[in-house]
Amino acid sequence: MGVPAFFRWLSRKYASIVVHCVEEKGKECNGVCIPVDTTKPNPNEVEFDNLYLDMNGIIHPCTHPEDKAAPKNEDEMMVAIFEYIDRLFNIVRPRRVLYMAIDGVAPRAKMNQQRSRRFRASKEGAELVEEKTRIREEVIGKGGYLPPDEIKERFDSNCITPGTEFMDNLAQCLRYYVAERISNDPGWKNVTVILSDASVPGEGEHKIMDYIRRQRAQPNHDPNTHHCLCGADADLIMLGLATHEPNFTIIREEFKPNKPRPCALCNQLGHELKECQGTAREKQGEHDEFAGSMPGSEQEFIFIRLCVLREYLARELTMASLPFPFDFERSIDDWVFMCFFVGNDFLPHLPSLEIREGAIDRLVTIYKDVVHKTGGYVTHNGYVDLERVELIMQAVGVAEDNIFKKRKEDDEGFKRRMKEKKKRMKNERGPAHMTSGQFAPQALGRRDKPDADAAQSLKASMKNGGNSAGPSGSTDGRGVKRKADDSDSEPEPEDDVRLWEDGWRQRYYKTKFDVEATDDDFRQKVVRSYVEGLCWVLRYYYQGAALQEAINSERGMVVTHTSLNHQRRVYPKYRKSQNSPPRSRSGGGASPRGDVIDSAFCRGRPGSTRRDDSTRAPRRRGCASWKWYFPFHYAPFASDFKEIKGMFDDFEKDTKPFKPLEQLMGVFPAASGNFLPPTWRSLMSSPDSSIIDFYPDDFAIDLNGKKYAWQGVALLPFVDERRLWAALADVYPDLTTEEQRRNSLGSDLMFVGKSHPLFDFIHELYRTESNEDTEIPAELCHGIQGLLNLDDKPILPDQPVTSPIPTLRDIAHNSAIGVKFRDPAFEKDFVFKAVLLSGAKMPNAVLKPGDWERGNRQPWRPQTGFNQHRQPAHLDQSGFRALGHSMNRNQHGGRGGGGGGRGGGGGGQYSNTAPPNSYQGNYRGQQSGGHQPFQHSRQNSLLGTPPSYQQPQYPRQQQQQYGSGSGGHGWNRATQAQGSAYQQNQQNQQNQIRGGAAPPQPQQPGGYQQGFDDRRDNRGQHHQGYGSRGFPTPPPSRRYDWNN
Repeated sequence: MGVPAFFRWLSRKYASIVVHCVEEKGKECNGVCIPVDTTKPNPNEVEFDNLYLDMNGIIHPCTHPEDKAAPKNEDEMMVAIFEYIDRLFNIVRPRRVLYMAIDGVAPRAKMNQQRSRRFRASKEGAELVEEKTRIREEVIGKGGYLPPDEIKERFDSNCITPGTEFMDNLAQCLRYYVAERISNDPGWKNVTVILSDASVPGEGEHKIMDYIRRQRAQPNHDPNTHHCLCGADADLIMLGLATHEPNFTIIREEFKPNKPRPCALCNQLGHELKECQGTAREKQGEHDEFAGSMPGSEQEFIFIRLCVLREYLARELTMASLPFPFDFERSIDDWVFMCFFVGNDFLPHLPSLEIREGAIDRLVTIYKDVVHKTGGYVTHNGYVDLERVELIMQAVGVAEDNIFKKRKEDDEGFKRRMKEKKKRMKNERGPAHMTSGQFAPQALGRRDKPDADAAQSLKASMKNGGNSAGPSGSTDGRGVKRKADDSDSEPEPEDDVRLWEDGWRQRYYKTKFDVEATDDDFRQKVVRSYVEGLCWVLRYYYQGAALQEAINSERGMVVTHTSLNHQRRVYPKYRKSQNSPPRSRSGGGASPRGDVIDSAFCRGRPGSTRRDDSTRAPRRRGCASWKWYFPFHYAPFASDFKEIKGMFDDFEKDTKPFKPLEQLMGVFPAASGNFLPPTWRSLMSSPDSSIIDFYPDDFAIDLNGKKYAWQGVALLPFVDERRLWAALADVYPDLTTEEQRRNSLGSDLMFVGKSHPLFDFIHELYRTESNEDTEIPAELCHGIQGLLNLDDKPILPDQPVTSPIPTLRDIAHNSAIGVKFRDPAFEKDFVFKAVLLSGAKMPNAVLKPGDWERGNRQPWRPQTGFNQHRQPAHLDQSGFRALGHSMNRNQHGGRGGGGGGRGGGGGGQYSNTAPPNSYQGNYRGQQSGGHQPFQHSRQNSLLGTPPSYQQPQYPRQQQQQYGSGSGGHGWNRATQAQGSAYQQNQQNQQNQIRGGAAPPQPQQPGGYQQGFDDRRDNRGQHHQGYGSRGFPTPPPSRRYDWNN
C-alpha cells in the first residue's frame, strides 16, 4: 500500500509492537545438512495456527534482489523462492493452515498504480543502461580500469504479472514444492495448504483477507485462531486490524536503512555509479577468496503484534463523557479509515496531510471532537457516514494554510542543516579515489610530523577565507574556482504551486488540472470522485466480494440439500454429522457473525454481478466494483469537501474483472510487449493502432513538491477500457490454445497429506469421480469450511510427480493430494460484521498499566517477547568475573583498609561481587524438557494443553553435587551464584567494619574452565563444572539488599 514512512512512524510511536524473530538454523554434519525439525515447539515461545504468505512480497526479492547477486536463470529464482518459504515456515511453524496467495487480476483502481510502476521500471531500466554506457566511456577515456561488460539479458520484473509464462511456470513449480514438502517434511504432514495462484482474480493480501472474513462467519470457526501474515506492505497492518481477530501477527523483513549497494559499473562498494573512478578492485580476503561476493548479514525478520497495537490504540482512542457507550471496535475501524487520507494504493493523499508531519495524530484529535459533537462513529461494517467525514475535512481545511507554511519552514531548516553537514564532510575528506586514515598518502619524511601538517592546513584555510582548498589547495590568497557540479547546494525542482504563499488554491488547480479555481463544477467533480474512492476502499477492506457475489443455485454455489445428500453418498462415514443444511443467511434473520446492510450507512442496496458464461468460472472476489477508479492524478484540498453527504449513492452493478492478457495490455509499456502474443504486441507499437496513445515512449514525472523521481506522479494517460476491448476483439482469434488457457480464470487449490484427517474424504471424491461441489466436513479440517471440486490435473497419492526444475529430482513416493477449493458463498445482501466474535479471549496485556506505581511496590517488568514469563537475561558469578578480567580494573579504587577492593580482588568495575540491584529476584524455573513455558491463545491446541506455569520454590537445602539430578537449569545456577555472592558480600562488609581487609578467596576446584563448560551447557544435559562446589541457601524471600 502506498503509505510512505507509515511503518517507520508506527514502530517509533508504538515501539512495543515489534518483536525480533528467533530463527533456529539447520546444522551440518559430515557435509550433510540436517534440516530443522519444525514439529518441535516454536522457539519464539508462541504457537501459530495459520500462516498466510503474500507471495508477491517473496517473488520480487528472490528474482531481482538488491543486496546480493541476482539468480542466473529462472530455475535459480524458483529455488530461491522455495528457500524463502522454508525460512518463514521454520520461523512461524503453523499447525493448521498455510495459505499462499499470488496477485491475480486486480481491480481497475489498482491497475492504474500497477501501470505507473511498470512504466517507471521500464523507463528507469533504459536510462540506467544509457548512463552506464556514458560513464564507462568517460572512465576508460581517462585511463581507468573497469571489468568487461557482460552481455547479459536484463531480467524484466514486469513479467511478475498475471498472464505471463513466468507466472504460469511459478504456479506449476509451487504445486511441485507443496507436494514435495508434504511428502518429506514432518512439519507439513498435518497442515492444510491452500494455493491461490495468479489465475485467481484479486490481490494476494485481499484474497487472504477474504478467506479469513468468510471463515469467521462460519459457525465452526475458532475465534481464538492465531493468525500470522507475511508481507512488507503497510496496508497489511490496517487489514489485520480490520479483521478484529484478537490474535493477529505480521511477520516481515527487518528494514535496515543505508545498506551498502555495489556500483552498477565496477561492482565495488563505497560509491555510486556517478562517482565511479575506475580504480583497481581491492582484494577481498587474504587470498581474494571473497571476490564476487557481497558482504553483509542474512536478512532478519521481525514480528508486528497487532494485539499490542490494539492496546496502544485503546489508550489513544478511548473517549470519556460520551453520550453513548464507547465501542473500541468501532473506533478501530474509524482509525483505519482515517489512515486512508495519508495515502493508499487507490487514491492520492490530500496535499495538506503528510504522515511525517503528524497527520494521523491531527486527524485523531479532530475525530474525537467530531464523535462528541455528532454522537456517533464515522464508519460501520465498511460503510461511511459522509456527514461526519465532512466535519473532519472541514476541521483540517481550517488549518491548511498554517500547515503549508510550517512545512516550508521545516523544509528550509532541513536543507540548511544538510548543507552545513555536507560542507563539514567535504572539508574532512579528500578525492574519492584517495585512501584515508592511516593509509592516506603523505609526503616523504613528514609521516611523523602531524602537527606540522595541521599547521600548514590551518594556514591554507585562513588564506582561502576559511574554506580549505583540498589536497590541491592554493596558497596565493585567491582560492580555487569550484566546478559547476561541485556546488554545496543541489538544484531544487521548480515548484510553480508554492503552497506556502497566498493564492495557493488558484495556482494548484491551474497547474495540476489546467482549470481555474473559480470553476466550482470541476472542483465538485474531483471531490465527488474522491468521496466515491473513500467509500470504495473502505468497503474493499471490510466486505471484499460479499456484495458482488452472484448466487446461482443451479451451479451449487450455495450448498443445498442436494449437495449435502451427495456428500453423504460419496462418503457415508459422515452421514450422521451432516444431517442438516446450514442455516439461512439471507434477508430477514440476523446471523451472529453477519447482518444485513445498515440503511443508515448506505442509501442504496448493494447489487450482484452475474458470472461469466462458462459453467466453471470461479466467483469474482475482491471489491465492490471491479470497474471503478479515481480518474485524476491529484487529490483535492480538505477544505473542498463541502456538502458531500449526497455525493455518493452506490457503485455500478454487474461489473467484472479484466482477463489476465487484457490486464497485461492495460498495465504494460511497449518495451515489455514481448510477454504478449505477437498480434497483441503490435497494438502497442504500430502507428496504425487505434490505442497507440495508451503506450507513450516517454512521459513526464511531476515531482509534486518531492525530491526524488520515485516520489513523483507519473503523468500517464488513463486507459479507456471500451476502446481497449474494441481493439482486442480483432486479435482475440489469434490466441493459441496455451495462450487461451493462460487467459482464463482459475481456482484455488487445497493440498493435504496422508496423515491429514481430510485425506480420505478427498481421495473418495476422486474414486467416485464426483463432479459436483462438495462441502468440507468442518470436523475434519479444524473448522474450515468451503466447497471442493476435482482438479483437472491433480496431484494424487502414490503417483510420481515430475519436477518442473531440472536441478530438482522427481517425487517418486508422493503422499499429497490436491483438489480445487472455493470459499463459502453468501447471499448478496450479507454483510460481514466488524466485531469481536463470541468466545474470543484477549491476549495478556503487554503495556505498563497507567496506575502501576500506585498499586504496586515492585518495578514494572517489560515484556520482551511473546512469553510474559520469559526469564530475563542475567550474569552469574563467573560472568562478572570474566568481565572483571577484560575491563580496566584500575578505574575505581578499592574500599576498606589494606587496599583490598570489593571482593578482595582488586576492585575493578566488574569485580567478584554480586550483581547490582537491577538484577534482583524473580528467577523463574523451567520445565523438565528444557523449554520455557509459553502462553497460547487457546487451551486445546494441536499440541495439547500448554503446560501450566508453576511458581518455583527454592529448596531448603541445596544439593552438594550440582548436576547429579536429571538436568541442570539456569535458575539453579543463578540462585547458587547469587547466594554465594550474597554470603561473600556480607562477610566482606563485616571485615570492612572491623577495619581489616577482606580475606583472599580460596581457589575453587576446577577453576575458570570448569565454570565455562558448565555455563555453556544449558539444554538439560548433566553438568560437571560445579560438581564439588556447595552453596548456602538464599533467603526465602528471594530478594536481596546488597547495601545492608
